[in-house]
Amino acid sequence: MLCRTDADIERRPARQDSFAAEGASAMAYKHVQLIIGRILTDEELREQFLDHPLETLTALRESGFELTKSEIDALLVTDPRLWRAGPRWVDSRLQRCCLDWSKGSERN
Repeated sequence: MLCRTDADIERRPARQDSFAAEGASAMAYKHVQLIIGRILTDEELREQFLDHPLETLTALRESGFELTKSEIDALLVTDPRLWRAGPRWVDSRLQRCCLDWSKGSERN
């Protein structure tokens, strides 16, 4: 039979808080993963991010993606070559391309 002491009961809320904090951290990390995936697979978002990185990340945060200042800073200092070269290694069936031909002609 398991016997709980007052000390065990007092510790439980702190432990639940730590689980909640871990859950929030895992959720934020999941949002970072989703954003990285979208930048690598969504041509329009990638171009927007490369042209205006802070504004793009701010808009994503305002649309509901949970990003901390530290995570935004980390994405901003990531070598831009990743965002340019990375999509070449992703199968085209997983990529979303921009069908607005006028945008493509502006970049060339």
